[in-house]
Amino acid sequence: MRLPTVFGWIRKLRHAMRIAWLRHRLGVRIGKNCKIHPTVIFQLGHRDSISIGDDVEIWPGVILAPYGGSIEIGNRVYIGPYSILYGQGGLRVGNNTLIAPHVVLVPSNHVFDRIDIPIRDQGLRNVGIEIGEDCWLGARVTVLDGVRIGKGCVIGADSTVTRPLPDWCKAKGRPAEVTGKRGDPPRSAAGESQPTEADHGGT
Repeated sequence: MRLPTVFGWIRKLRHAMRIAWLRHRLGVRIGKNCKIHPTVIFQLGHRDSISIGDDVEIWPGVILAPYGGSIEIGNRVYIGPYSILYGQGGLRVGNNTLIAPHVVLVPSNHVFDRIDIPIRDQGLRNVGIEIGEDCWLGARVTVLDGVRIGKGCVIGADSTVTRPLPDWCKAKGRPAEVTGKRGDPPRSAAGESQPTEADHGGT
């Protein structure tokens, strides 16, 4: 047996053993055919829960930290390297969603109304985040507490999402603003619709 084949078999065995170990941890559910890199961190307390659907890919350096809440990841979700998913107020990620590297999802917010005591002593408000199916969150996107991102949305890189977004929209900016809708024809700088491939008989 060649060495590359042996090393590949060992890697698969170690991965299967880690998945089996994670499945036996209290509060963790992992579906079928998932690929979870060995450096992924599961920060679990006794009240936390993490649910991962089938065919999910989670890449190096990702942190899953419910912090007393829950993280629910649907089927066929991709989570890019070094993303951080918190779950204090509840986090739900829909099927077929793509999360690029260095994305941060924070379903919680510090209370800071009073000025006579430190912010860290004023507690948290935990509303939750819901991300619909078939979304794409670009690199370094941040989503804040109380946001619902609709089905099929595309969020541009470096954006900060602070309020709900409707289905099928394209959004970008800090804070993120809707810039269009998926399926609409592109527009020129003058705001006029541009011809599409279909208009020219393209396929």
